[in-house]
Amino acid sequence: MADDHLDAFNKGQQGLSGSTGYTSAQWAYHRAGAIQSETVRMQNAASANPATPRRGPQSAPLPLMKTYGSPNTSSPMTNAERANTPNAMAWPSATEYHEGSVTSLAASADGDRVISASADETLLVWDLEEKWRTQVLLGHRGRVTAVAISADGCRAISGGSDRMVMAWNLGGHPKPRLLGVHGDPDFPFGVEGLAMSADGLTAISCANDGKVMVWDFYEKRAPRILNGHNGSPGAAAISTDGSRALTASECEMILWNVGTGHPEFIRKAHKNGTNAVALSANGNWGVSGSYDDEIIVWDFRSDRKWATLPRRKAHVSSLAISRDQKRIAATFEDGTLIVWDLMNHSELYRSTGDAALTACVWVGSRIVAGDVTGKVHQLVLEQ
Repeated sequence: MADDHLDAFNKGQQGLSGSTGYTSAQWAYHRAGAIQSETVRMQNAASANPATPRRGPQSAPLPLMKTYGSPNTSSPMTNAERANTPNAMAWPSATEYHEGSVTSLAASADGDRVISASADETLLVWDLEEKWRTQVLLGHRGRVTAVAISADGCRAISGGSDRMVMAWNLGGHPKPRLLGVHGDPDFPFGVEGLAMSADGLTAISCANDGKVMVWDFYEKRAPRILNGHNGSPGAAAISTDGSRALTASECEMILWNVGTGHPEFIRKAHKNGTNAVALSANGNWGVSGSYDDEIIVWDFRSDRKWATLPRRKAHVSSLAISRDQKRIAATFEDGTLIVWDLMNHSELYRSTGDAALTACVWVGSRIVAGDVTGKVHQLVLEQ
């Protein structure tokens, strides 16, 4: 496990900066500005290509982009940004699948199913081995902002700006089941974070109303509400067994005991708020990222920072921990993806694309990522 090696990882890493923190109003303004910019981009694209048809559930399956090998194999390079390692490469070009920004990604444990959520109000289910889009999930009445999936790939949960939390049975012809409504109707964002336990029986959602909800699929009862955030939590993660959950807002990051509903760890993780989190399989450590360009690895057992990763001049947009718990992937708004090796406390890969990356997920030795143009990318890393 990576737990035994994280202390060494912190050697030689950069520390915290003295940047000024965002207020709650500035945090909301930043989010609103990002959505407005994306809306303008989509409108301009539609005006430039008025004849482009909207893809619906009857569309023919689109082939997923080619699966490229490790950086040591021959593959197309676009805007390559070489790091101080031979394992740097750029994302190959991809087919545009969504008509709006990809907002969230989730994958089954075996990687047979990957789901992408988008601002175009749809979710797409992908078979990476066959390289096909297999399903289009329709039901939300606004941006689909978050998605999570069970380890076996049979059950998924999604949330959106319409404040709806929906459950999906992915076998056959899935129809959405409305679990409930979460969020403040007077605020424009709705559900912003989701996570699901490996068995698919427990899920958490966080929204602009400051509440965290726990959904129990086994009991099929009303969700439990966890109160503790002073801000609007926009990021969520959960341990494999569903016993611990990590949520974060512009004010604090909280590690929850899901069974009792009580916080085990509360910290102002970043001066400019926390907008991305990932949690280890056992819930003993996690990672947080911020608009202040900072990524921190946390040891929740000892209530301290394990490491601060080297900073970039770009906002962190998403974080993911590999299933072997040895690597961390991070995407940035300048289109960069970086992979760090926790065992050897070193940077393994750095890739740069043309558009801001918004989400990423590990699928075995591959990383699947989405960007603001609606494209889905996959990259096979060296084992």
